[in-house]
Amino acid sequence: SNLAMGRVALSALMASIAARAPARACSTGSVCTPNTAAVASALERARAAASALPPRTNMSMNNGEEEWHDWWVRHESLFEEARLEWGTLHEELYNLELFADTLLTADTLEAVRACERAAILISGSDETPYEADSRKRPHCTADEATHASALEAAERKVRSLLSEVAPGVWRLSIFTPRFCRLLLEELQHYETSGIPLRRPNGMNRFGAILDQLGLEASLSYLCRRILRPLGGMLFPELIGRGDADYTYGFVVKYRMGEDVALAEHADASVLTLNVNLGMPGFTGGELVFKGTRFLDDQPRQMPAHTVGFAQMTPGDGILHLGGQYHAALPLTAGERVNFVLWMFGKHGVVRVAPYEETERLDAMQRWGAYAEEEMQHQLRST
Repeated sequence: SNLAMGRVALSALMASIAARAPARACSTGSVCTPNTAAVASALERARAAASALPPRTNMSMNNGEEEWHDWWVRHESLFEEARLEWGTLHEELYNLELFADTLLTADTLEAVRACERAAILISGSDETPYEADSRKRPHCTADEATHASALEAAERKVRSLLSEVAPGVWRLSIFTPRFCRLLLEELQHYETSGIPLRRPNGMNRFGAILDQLGLEASLSYLCRRILRPLGGMLFPELIGRGDADYTYGFVVKYRMGEDVALAEHADASVLTLNVNLGMPGFTGGELVFKGTRFLDDQPRQMPAHTVGFAQMTPGDGILHLGGQYHAALPLTAGERVNFVLWMFGKHGVVRVAPYEETERLDAMQRWGAYAEEEMQHQLRST
């Protein structure tokens, strides 16, 4: 909810302020912020709790999300308190909306903004894109025709930034190298705290759930402003209003002696973003894609198509339907670290039934949705 998101954003901001404050030595001899000195017990108790966990290498790589589930739920508030006590490293990551110009690629961001501007002009300032579309006018004015043409051109620009590297799998440049570096450093900062990190999902054992770092607000912005309309443009048959409003973000790590591959599966999402964070020197670890559940006949028997990350620029990634079956081939050297974002509907609902042609969102609706939501939020706040 907006309220929960606001609380998380406020917590992240408070932690960021604490992290920037002058450091001083704690009684243990380590460097800590004023918050740490005042409430040291949460961090100490979180570190002590971590000793109860088994080694990650002993955990399952299939349906592992239920392992130690009750233990994680029981300690959730303690680990959040310890996170705030420990503090953050890079404030920018926790407010992607404010720092979008330095963390998101310029071409992608400008193309999205151009689509938004055109969609808003078509809908008119006194109504939402959905209301404007519902009027069913037999004719449009010259201005409206001009704006519609501008939106078509803007959407063509967005499409020109994408390349289909396998059937239904689209490569795009989304994050700047700066974003990748900051996120890797933030993860390392959190890992050095000694606060336990829950496994990313039921198959990957190594990495982090990004909500646990307090990044919910930034992930929501990325989804609603950038990825949801992109997904609606590429996959209008499955992504309509409300189908990709919520997120689950995580980082996965592949390294020799730990996780090196991943069995064939489909994601618990309607839309998935998978981005190379730029660890240099790894080989192997390609993804193999097949068909999509509920859309293709015998999807797991369809021809395989391979997509690699090793040659991608840091911040480049792929966008695909969550229901498209895929597997990760074995890593052969180095370490691969990827950012993954699953998108789905309220309460975790994943749409699998295609929309009829007449039910699908048009360009004005998908690119105007973020502005509509922001306008409604402002009205509720007044």
